[in-house]
Amino acid sequence: MIWLAKNITYEEMIFSQTAARHGIDNTPNDAVNDNLARTALALQVIRSYFRRPVVVSSGFRCDELNVKIGGSKNSHHRLGLAVDFTIPDVPIEDVIKKIPHLIHFDQLINEYGRWIHLSVHPRLGKQVFDVK
Repeated sequence: MIWLAKNITYEEMIFSQTAARHGIDNTPNDAVNDNLARTALALQVIRSYFRRPVVVSSGFRCDELNVKIGGSKNSHHRLGLAVDFTIPDVPIEDVIKKIPHLIHFDQLINEYGRWIHLSVHPRLGKQVFDVK
C-alpha cells in the first residue's frame, strides 16, 4: 500500500469499478502522480478537520475511463487534480460550507446531494455550486 497522505492511499485515488469491469488500465503517469499527492493532501486536511474517513468514489481517470463514464473531456480527474468523495454521517452541505475555510480549491460541487466533487487545479477559481 502506498500512502499519499497520512490517511489517503494511492490505491483508493486510482481505483475504479468501471475500469476493473472493462479491463481498463487506470495507471497514471508521473506528472499525474504528483497531482494525486496534491489532491490527497487536500483530502487529508478535510479528513483531519472532520475526524472521520473520507470515502473516495472517483479519483484519477485515464482518458479511456473518462470517456467510458461520460466525463467531461476537460475533467480535472484526468489530471489527478479532482476527486469525488463523501464523509459518512456528515451532511454534504456541512462539508461544502467548511471546505473554503480549510483549503485552496478550484471547484467545489455538491453533486445531486450524493457526493462532493473537489478540484484542486492550480487556477483556483473557487467555484462553488450545486448540481441537481
